[in-house]
Amino acid sequence: MLVSYRSRNSNVERDRKVEVFSIEPELGMVKAYDREKLRPAHFMLSRMDRVAVQEDDWKFEQMHYNQVSDAFNIVDNNQVMVDLSLNVSAYNDLIERNPGARRYTRKGSMENTYQFQAKVNAGFIGLRQFVFANWRDVTIHSPTTLQQSLMKEVLLMLNKLGGE
Repeated sequence: MLVSYRSRNSNVERDRKVEVFSIEPELGMVKAYDREKLRPAHFMLSRMDRVAVQEDDWKFEQMHYNQVSDAFNIVDNNQVMVDLSLNVSAYNDLIERNPGARRYTRKGSMENTYQFQAKVNAGFIGLRQFVFANWRDVTIHSPTTLQQSLMKEVLLMLNKLGGE
């Protein structure tokens, strides 16, 4: 049981019953079968208060397989390719918060820039937050659906915050 797990996707804190089959200390995560959602998932250690070992036997051992996550540690088969240019500040933030993104990033064509090209979850979970936090230092080349998603979020934020 992952006690008081704080989900990035649902914005909810609750206990999660899982079958852990891999521990990735260098990434600060466990890979487990989610017994509620009935699928493999990745869970960040920093998002849980503690782990409580249960006496239950595994029920889904045949489903314990390593599903690859994107650069933002989101497991989702529905992915899209993104292409971003980053200034040094954005690059540092990306790599420090999402170490897996390093393998998708290379030096940019202009001095003091980097290019991030990778398939990410189609909901842009993690990427949207990164772009908002670093908007001055990020250029979006593609896809247009990322730009549209960000625009929707901006309008929702303005509405919620009382903007016009």
